[in-house]
Amino acid sequence: MTSPRCILTTASADEHQSIVGEDHFLTFYAKGSRCWIERGDRREELQGNPFVLLRQLLDEYRASPGGAIGAFSYDLKDWIESSESKAIDDLDLPQIAFQFFRRLEKRRMDEFQSSDWVGEPAEGRGRGFPSRGYRCEVNSSMSPRFGSLRSNFSREQYLQSVNEVIELIRAGDIYQANISQRFECDFDGDPLALFTRILDLGPAPMMAYLAFPEFTLISQSPERFLKRTGTAVETCPIKGTRPRGKNPAEDEKLKHELWTSEKDNAELAMIIDLMRNDLGKLAIPGSVKVADPKRIETYANVHHLVATVTAQVLPDVKSLDLIKACFPGGSITGCPKLRAMEIIEEIEPVKRSFYTGSIGYVRFNGDFDFNIAIRTLIATKRKLYFNLGGGIVVDSDPQKEYEETLHKGASLMKLFDV
Repeated sequence: MTSPRCILTTASADEHQSIVGEDHFLTFYAKGSRCWIERGDRREELQGNPFVLLRQLLDEYRASPGGAIGAFSYDLKDWIESSESKAIDDLDLPQIAFQFFRRLEKRRMDEFQSSDWVGEPAEGRGRGFPSRGYRCEVNSSMSPRFGSLRSNFSREQYLQSVNEVIELIRAGDIYQANISQRFECDFDGDPLALFTRILDLGPAPMMAYLAFPEFTLISQSPERFLKRTGTAVETCPIKGTRPRGKNPAEDEKLKHELWTSEKDNAELAMIIDLMRNDLGKLAIPGSVKVADPKRIETYANVHHLVATVTAQVLPDVKSLDLIKACFPGGSITGCPKLRAMEIIEEIEPVKRSFYTGSIGYVRFNGDFDFNIAIRTLIATKRKLYFNLGGGIVVDSDPQKEYEETLHKGASLMKLFDV
């Protein structure tokens, strides 16, 4: 079996470092109630609640210094909510995949050296990226090659779906729902080369590269789902997007438009309330706070409205229970969350898999940090998949919503010269 590799990179205003797994010793997978553990060539089959089994496995190593790096599929919501699933599971990937390491090392991007990653200095690009970035060397014969890009929605079908959601909102069925379209193409080459190319195109605060034998995840996510340090917890939902301007004056105009937009501010406020409610399920009463109600974060191709909500939990609250209580993130489902997820199932023809799930790490001591897996590529069976979507509210303009999905994916689209 191919040795798994993974790296989580941070490229924000106050952080530009990597979390790297060292000395891998097992991998945990789950699909519904079927779970399995791989230790080298040995495989152990298990049956049960995947969250409970993963939590028990993490607890076995609580006194150890390492941790696990991996991903939760969005489709775990079927297990959490016991909801009926209508969409087709065409990718048939695990819903949980975590690699366990004896050490999780923090490294600056410009200091990174490891037996799996040999690199040379490269000029970093994008907001907050260090002046000495890092480019991994890859075999040029394995450079990414792509087939034609296609979506599972035509433009007209996506506009129709937006109108369907607007009608449900007007009928009082829901306040907001996040609808996405999925792109795919044939893919050949080294996924690691694809990751380094994306780093050059536009680093993001919560990037990830996770290689498993059957699939690879490459995430350019800007959004934090949930972070825990000791008893402190925070989430940083994103709502509201504008493209970057062609010049500084236009860029400032677009930022001002985003800052003052009633629609975008209302969406952000709605998701803040949803995440406050989710955190409140396990937080110490009275500890949930809106630490930052609104700020603009700027990336290579877009501006976003972002908030920060914090809470305190008791030391004995299990990290997996906390993740489960908030999963999936409210910013990529809608409000109310359960009904929004039902509508997503009715409108989107295929399951999301790891898109809008979460990628990150959990240390054996319980600390963790996970992204919202947006702007995330799934490479499997010589194909590449990624979704682009947005939140629909009552005053949404279908054409603008469609265009916003493309703005969000602009840096990914550059891979395909689109």
